[in-house]
Amino acid sequence: MPTSLFQYEMLPTTWFYLSALIIIVTFFKFNRLLSIRNFDLIAVILFSPGLLYLAMGDNYHGYIWIYVVGFLFFCRLWLDSFLVRRPLLEPNLATSGLVFGLVTMLLFLIPSLIYYRGDRLSSGRTLRLEQILSIRDMENSQNRPLSLDPGYLPFKLFAERVNKVFTPSEAIRKEILSAHPNQSVKVDPNERRNNSFVRDLSALLSRTLTGKPETEEARVIDSPIADEQTDAMLPFAEGIITEKFAALADEFPTQVPLATEPEETDVPHQSTGAPDVKTLNQMITEEENRQALETPSQMDDTFLIILVVLIQFGITAGLIIIGHCHFGNFKCGAAAALIYLLLPYVNQMTGRVDHFLPGMLLVLAVAIYRRPIFSGFLIGLAGSLIFYPFFLLPLWYSFYWKRGSHRFTIGVVSAVLMMGLLLLFSPVSEIGYAEQLAAMFGKHSMCVTDATGLWAFFSTNYRIPVIALFMVTVFGLLIWPSRKSLANLLSCSALVMLGAQFWMGHEGGLYMGWFLPLLILTLFRPNIEDKVAESVVIEV
Repeated sequence: MPTSLFQYEMLPTTWFYLSALIIIVTFFKFNRLLSIRNFDLIAVILFSPGLLYLAMGDNYHGYIWIYVVGFLFFCRLWLDSFLVRRPLLEPNLATSGLVFGLVTMLLFLIPSLIYYRGDRLSSGRTLRLEQILSIRDMENSQNRPLSLDPGYLPFKLFAERVNKVFTPSEAIRKEILSAHPNQSVKVDPNERRNNSFVRDLSALLSRTLTGKPETEEARVIDSPIADEQTDAMLPFAEGIITEKFAALADEFPTQVPLATEPEETDVPHQSTGAPDVKTLNQMITEEENRQALETPSQMDDTFLIILVVLIQFGITAGLIIIGHCHFGNFKCGAAAALIYLLLPYVNQMTGRVDHFLPGMLLVLAVAIYRRPIFSGFLIGLAGSLIFYPFFLLPLWYSFYWKRGSHRFTIGVVSAVLMMGLLLLFSPVSEIGYAEQLAAMFGKHSMCVTDATGLWAFFSTNYRIPVIALFMVTVFGLLIWPSRKSLANLLSCSALVMLGAQFWMGHEGGLYMGWFLPLLILTLFRPNIEDKVAESVVIEV
C-alpha cells in the first residue's frame, strides 16, 4: 500500500469529536435521557479534554481535569454496589454492526503504529499523545534513576524500549520542545542551531590553531548573557571560519585510513597543534558502533509492533468473553469492547505497554475468575510488573473466602516467586538484586522526591491523607460488602486501580489502561448479583 495514502494523520482534536459523536450515536439511550447509562457515557467522554490539555503542553489543567473526572467515577463505582436493579440497555446498533465496528477499529490501530513513528514522521502535527509524552519523559528523566519508580525494573526498561520504537526522530523532538507553550521566548530552531554551530566551531578552531585549552572566558561565550554581544559578531565569525576551513583543507585531510598509518614507535609524540587523526577516527568508529547497538533492527520493531497490537486484541477478546460467558449477552460484551476502542485514550496511547499490559492481565483474570489459581497467577503477575495491583489482593481474597481462597493464594505466590527468580537474570547489573526486589514490592512509592504529573505542582505532603483514605478503602473491602458477587468484584477492582492514580507520584491519573476496561464492564453489566464464589467457582 503506498505511503501517500497515510500522508495525513487524524489530529487528537478531530479524533475526540469524531469518537464522541460515534459513542453517543451508538450507545446513548434517547428514549431514556435521565438514565444512568447516559450519564456514564458522557462522563467517559469527559476524560478526553484532559488528554487534549496534556497534548498541548498544559500539564496543570490537564491533570486537574483528569483528577476531577476520575473522582466522579470513584464516587460512581462506590455507588455501583448499591445499584442492584440493572435493566439491560442494548446499544442502538445491531450485532453485525458491532462486530464490523470492532474489526475495523482494531485494523485502524495498525497503520498509525507502523507509519507514524521514528523517521517516518515529517511533522509534529502527526504525533499521538503517547509520542508527545515520551518526548517529555526523555527530557525530564535523564537525571532520574529508574529504580525510584515502583515496579519490575526489567519491565520498565522493556517499556522504554517499546517507547523508542514509536518516538519520533530528534528533529521532530526539537520541534515539539521548541513549541512548548510554557516557553517565554520563542526562537527559530534553525537560527539557534546555526548560531550555536558557529560559536562552537569558532571555539574549536581557535583551540586547534593556538593549541590553548578552553578557558573560562571562552566558556562565557555560550552563556545567555553574551548572546546579544555574540550575535553582532556572527557575520564576521562566519567569514573567518570560511577562510580557516579553506586553509585547513589543504593542510590536513578530513580522515586518514587506519590501514595506511605507520606503526607506532617509542618516539615521543610531538604536538603540532593539529588534530590527532587516529584518535578522531577511533572515536568516530566507536560512536558508529554505539549507535548501531542502540538503533533497533527492523525485525525488532516489527515484533514490538505486533506485541502492542496483540495486547489490544487480548483486552478486546477479554471484554467479549466476559460479556458472552459471564453476562450471558454477546452483544453486551461487543458493545463494551467497541466503546473501549473508540475512546481517544486508547487511540492516542496505543504504544504504551506499561499502560495496557497490566490492564489486559486484570481483564483476563476476571474472564477466568471461576478458576482461582489462574486468576491469582494473573493478578500476581500484574502486581509484580507495576506493584499497584497488589492492592487488589484483599478484595479478591475476600471474594474467594468461602471457596477457592487457598488456590488463589497459591496462584499469587507462584507468580511473585517466578518474577523474583527472573530478577536474578536482570540485565541491569549496576542495580543490586535486593534493590530491584524492593522496587518490585513498591519501594519509593509512598515517599516521592521528584514527582511528576499533578503532584509536581503541589507539595507531596498532601499525598498523606490521600494515601490514608486509599488504605482504608483497600482494607475495608475485606469486610464490605459481606457477600461479594461478580458485580462487586468488577466495580471494586476498578475502584482500587482508579484510587491508586490519585496518589501515584509519577503521572498519576494518566494510567487509565489499568482501570478503563474494568470500568467499562461495570457500566455495561446487567444484574449479576447471583454470581458468587460458592456457586460459580470450579473445584479442581
